[in-house]
Amino acid sequence: MGPSGSGKTTLLKCLSKQNKKTLNNESKIYMKSGKYKTCFIVQDISEHILSSLTVRQTLLYASKLKNSLIKETLDHNLIVDSLMTELGIDDIRHNSVDTCSGGQQKRIVIACELTSHIKPDLMLIDEPTSGLDSSAAQVIISHMKQLCHKHQITIITSIHQPNYELFNMFDNIYVLGKCGHDLYLGQPQHLKQYLTDLNISYDDNQLPHEVLLKIASDVNHNDFKTLQFYFVRHLYSVLILEIFAYILFSVIIKLNFKQEITEPDGCRDPSAPIDSCNIYFNNSSR
Repeated sequence: MGPSGSGKTTLLKCLSKQNKKTLNNESKIYMKSGKYKTCFIVQDISEHILSSLTVRQTLLYASKLKNSLIKETLDHNLIVDSLMTELGIDDIRHNSVDTCSGGQQKRIVIACELTSHIKPDLMLIDEPTSGLDSSAAQVIISHMKQLCHKHQITIITSIHQPNYELFNMFDNIYVLGKCGHDLYLGQPQHLKQYLTDLNISYDDNQLPHEVLLKIASDVNHNDFKTLQFYFVRHLYSVLILEIFAYILFSVIIKLNFKQEITEPDGCRDPSAPIDSCNIYFNNSSR
């Protein structure tokens, strides 16, 4: 979350490996070990849908194309019907895509990405609520949360200026200031206390996230550097605590599981002469 020019879209492109030009040699992105599958959905979705097709036809073609290399037999109708139900577009299945609302079209594009038999581990969606009213925006975020839990997918999305209800629907918020400065990372419910701890005052009729966005849009604001400094200090504190917890956990494991290793029956004492034991050979392995 952040004002225009804070680098939200650029960050999403970097995470999806689509933009490496803005990364310098010192830039590092840490992910869990192993391969992971990502998909990136741009803000302008007009190029991702064919207006001459219905919603159901769009998803059927997407399923067949994305799974064309899958050897096992898939029920594409079942895949499409399930996704339409999950994303709340089942009632418009026979409607032409170009007659759907903006919020419905965004959900159709998300459904197209999820028709793949191997679901993405990470979905990056650039401003899915852009151009939508507050009700349509809440619907799409609600469906995205359900997808996260059902398919075990991590969804990272950018958002410009949400209202209070929409802001609190997110699990975690990362706020960028002008020129990409880090200002806040945490749960939406903790933002009010965060500002209070920094002695950032505001009127009772102002919402915490609106105050933060106002500060984020002005690098010359008195509280901008305060937020930036506290963010870095907070990250170092969390890192130190995690390292300490890891060391403490390792020590506890060693103390609890430390035991004498006894020689099981049937094993030969290495110091005994070789004649004191029988040696068997497998004919097939000679």
